[in-house]
Amino acid sequence: MSRPVALVTGCSSGFGFLLAEPLARAGHTVYATMRDPDARNAEPARTLRALADQGLAVRVLPLDVTSDAQVDAAVARIEKEEGRIDVLVNNAGVMFGGVTEALTAGEFDRQFQVNVVGLFRVTRAVLPAMRRQRSGLLVHLSSIVGRIAPPFFGAYVASKWAVDGLGESLRYELAPLGIDSVIVEPAPFHTNLFAEATRPADTARAAAYGPVGETPGQLFAAFDNMFATMKAETDPQLVVNAIVGLVGTPAGQRPLRTVVGAMHMGAATVNERTQDVGKEMLGMVGLGHLENVATAKASLAT
Repeated sequence: MSRPVALVTGCSSGFGFLLAEPLARAGHTVYATMRDPDARNAEPARTLRALADQGLAVRVLPLDVTSDAQVDAAVARIEKEEGRIDVLVNNAGVMFGGVTEALTAGEFDRQFQVNVVGLFRVTRAVLPAMRRQRSGLLVHLSSIVGRIAPPFFGAYVASKWAVDGLGESLRYELAPLGIDSVIVEPAPFHTNLFAEATRPADTARAAAYGPVGETPGQLFAAFDNMFATMKAETDPQLVVNAIVGLVGTPAGQRPLRTVVGAMHMGAATVNERTQDVGKEMLGMVGLGHLENVATAKASLAT
């Protein structure tokens, strides 16, 4: 049997960059995608391409999740070269942080274009192949703020709530087709996400908040301190390990949501207390068999 094929978005840094090697070592052919691999992201692209010298099946492709043309081209190339796509890791994302009112409408839109619309664009592109195979796995990188709502990250929080809801809804729709959809919810981890977070452009609006407007800066400083003093707890490899574990788990046995990190700020508690809500909802509308791939398969066998 040929090696399973994984497409990972946002591999220029963070979880995506770190995921390519262990996923390849676990037996996958990994297509590590990113924006501008031959220009602004040439260095991480070179590092990932060098893994092939170690005998690892890692390929680097250009893919901007906000571009229909790039997404379609990348997926078409993978299907041509491999004939299948078994795993999609929707990792690409950006963060806007600060006084929410100070975001422009364009900035709010950008947050959703990358984190939500871009995720949907790539998911929609790979699903035809997975449907033909009657198998596949979608891994959506959400966040603990997809379950809780801290202040001063309003646009980012809203985008991750959207990702969380989309990932759950897709799970039920795709279960009868043998396709799994799971959500990974990391706590704060020491990646470039916070360092590269975009602050709102309307500084006058932020200044109008007075001392309250200074709170976002204090929050970012607190995160920097946490990353410096809690290195083991905020090591992004923990998230990578969780994703590799989910990929290696048989279909039908993967949990819908996986929180990673000790500083989950109550998100794990939310998941624990609401874990039966989806099942109850499905039961009320006569769709209990759609709970996961295993229950859907069992219903088709009866």
